[in-house]
Parts: sequence; C-alpha cells; structure tokens
Amino acid sequence: MGRVSCEYFDINNIIRIDMMASVTRHDQLWKEGHFPYHGCPRPQPKGSRIRSTIGYANQHDSHSLRLAVLTVLDSNYLEVLPSWAIQIQSLKYACHVIAVDDKVCSEVIRAGCGCFPSTKPPKDLASVSGWHPTRVQSVKRRFEGALDLLVQGYDVLMHDADVFFERDGMEAALEYWSHHRDQNYDFMVQDNGERKVNYDGLNWGFVFMRSSHTSIALLRCTLQRWDDAAFGCGEKKCDSYYMRSQPRINHIVELALQSEKRPKVCKVPTLKSFGARHMTGYPTVAAKLICAKAAGFLSDVLPARLAYDVPRSADVLSQRKALQAALYLAERSNLKLEIPEAFVRGENVEFCRLFDVSKMSSFATAASGKCINVTHIPVTELTLSQPKSTALSRKCISYEALLNITIEGHQMPVAVPLCDPHNPVYDAIHCCERRHGTDEEGFP
Repeated sequence: MGRVSCEYFDINNIIRIDMMASVTRHDQLWKEGHFPYHGCPRPQPKGSRIRSTIGYANQHDSHSLRLAVLTVLDSNYLEVLPSWAIQIQSLKYACHVIAVDDKVCSEVIRAGCGCFPSTKPPKDLASVSGWHPTRVQSVKRRFEGALDLLVQGYDVLMHDADVFFERDGMEAALEYWSHHRDQNYDFMVQDNGERKVNYDGLNWGFVFMRSSHTSIALLRCTLQRWDDAAFGCGEKKCDSYYMRSQPRINHIVELALQSEKRPKVCKVPTLKSFGARHMTGYPTVAAKLICAKAAGFLSDVLPARLAYDVPRSADVLSQRKALQAALYLAERSNLKLEIPEAFVRGENVEFCRLFDVSKMSSFATAASGKCINVTHIPVTELTLSQPKSTALSRKCISYEALLNITIEGHQMPVAVPLCDPHNPVYDAIHCCERRHGTDEEGFP
C-alpha cells in the first residue's frame, strides 16, 4: 500500500467552511459539517454485561486480537495512571501513553506501558483552563501515536485523559470492541450530540479504530493537512474552534465518505453503557479529577485521608465552613480529604453542583462509608506527619468540631465558591458541574 494519504480518498483542495456557515451542495443530502452518521451497535444491558465478562481475560490469552489502549497524559494526570494501567494489563492488552512533558514517561514505563516521549518540562496546569499551548499540542500528538500503533497492526481504543472508567468499565469497553470488530467499522466514535457548529458531531476523545488501509490513510491525511488554510482562522478573530482536532478530522472524514474508498464510521452509544464518563465541560484538571472522584471513579487507590459526615439538615453555608476547615486540616496534616456528601434543604445533591472545585486538589475519593461508630480524632491530634499505620489510613473528625475551628491571626485559607444547583444559569458557566459540556477534547 505504501504511505498513501489524502490521495487514497481523492482529496485534493479542501474548501474552507466557517464554523457557523450553512452550506448544502446540490449533489449532497446533508449540510456540510453535519453528516448523518448512524449509531453503532448497542452494547448489552449492564446486568448481562457483567455476567458475560466472567472468564473474559482468559478467553483472550492467545490474543488473536491485537489491541492497544492509548491516552494522553501530562504530569497533572499521573494519579490516574496506576489503576488505568492495571485495568488494561489484567485483560492482557497493551497500554500506551502520549507524554506531554518529560516527567510522564518514567512513570508510564514503571507502570508497564509504552510511552511516546516528550522533551518539554512539566508544568502545573491543574488549575489552568482554556486552550493553552500544551493542550493544543496534545490534540495533534494523540493522532500521531494512534497512527503509529495502527501501522504496527494494533486496533486502538484512543481516549482523552479525562475519560474515566468504573472498576469494570475498561473490560466492558474492550469486550464491546471484540464483539463488533468483525462488522469492519474503521472508526467507532463517541457521539457528540446535536451541535450548532460545523464538523463537531463526532467526539474523538473516545474512539475505537480498526487497523486497516482506510483508517491509516485517513489519519495520515488528517495529520498531513493539519495546518491547511481550510482549518485556519481566516479573516476573523481566531476562536478556540480552530485550535481543535474535530473540525480537522471530521472534515476529512466527510470528504472521504464521498469517495469510492469511503471509511465505515458510526457513533458510539453513551459511554455510560461501558461504565465510563467523559468529563468534558469542566474547566480544569483539578475539577475533572475531583468531580470524577465524587461520582465514584478513581477510587482504587486510597491514600491516608481525613473524613467527616455531613448532617442532612446542614445548611449550605455551614457545609462550606466545614469543608474549608477540613481542607485546611487535611493539608496541615499531610492527608487527603474524602469528598463529603452535599445537601441543599435536606436533599442530597452532587458535590460538584454545590461547590466550585476548579482550583482545589486535596481530595482523595468519594466518601467510603459513614464515620458512625468510628472514634473521631480531636483536632489537636492531627499532626504534620502522614500516618504510617494502615489502621490510621482513614481519620474521622466530627462535623461540629470542624464548625468550631478558629485559626488565630488568619482568615480561612481555602476559598470555596458556592453554586445554586437548582439555578439553570449554572449549566452555562464553569461554576458547578456542567450537565451539557461543550468542550471537545477533555485534555488537559
């Protein structure tokens, strides 16, 4: 086949279509940038899925299916690496990481995965939002890594750093691919829902790729034309839309679909079917990780931590005061903080719908059980050293004690903005957890 690229699909000049332009050509049945992709096969119901996975890893020990899972990480995401690698390796598949800084590869290799290295020094981006240079670089490099694996003969599950899996979620996703690979889809891509802007219907933050002449040629074409004028800002102010990968690869896909060697593409059903969640629409790495933990993800590694129970009758302001005090004590004692329950007028609400966590990073996991019948640690016994005994890995403190903490000579050091989880305006800003994300690539 050689190194075929755009010519494989007879793609020559690419006509620029502005992000909001409405263009329907006379020989087409769809508006440019809004191809009507059909849905991929639906996965099994969750209950039957769990039963069907018994003995699954042993079934594939011989590995007739060559498959690699690929993600992109910078050093701010490294805490998710160990459990992610273990999930993949337990199924006897390959794991690979696109490193965005030079701290990542050593950790990836230690976890037993392959790594595409970077020479850039690490940066603390946990509380940084927007399309900073590191993020722009990463969205292209992940396609370079995927192409490398496809050429080696691997099928690829490529996902963003902010796609998190339940304990059996990775197994369910890879089982789904093994069941449907023989339908010869080149790409099974996450459905991005109804979009107003062009070339935004497929979300490449989660995609299954089959190693084929077609998939290899399409990725080569996308990378070859990445900086094509058709994907630039034109004469207008450069919106973040033009820094993203979707307007590039989705445009190439639509052009390829009009050729004789059209790729076979479908939209993957909701990631909840696999026990996975794509944390798009969250402003920072810190917010993505904390809100994923609050939803029950990333709970495999439990460090030494501080915990407390919130009374259902607690008002919002006292909950904030307790949270501020607990964060202060956890940092002072070299502990992480279990994410507490949250209540509004006696109703349990999602933690990230009540508190803006975009600049926080001191949380361990969601509450792992009530502190009932557990001896509460007096504030004075919280020391500056991390407990070494596993028996002391979880320390409970009473809610009342947190409310009575005073810090002489200082204001409470942790600012915790509040949101109204019942106010629909917060679905449109990065304050509370967003239910309708508009972010394309969740990294970083």
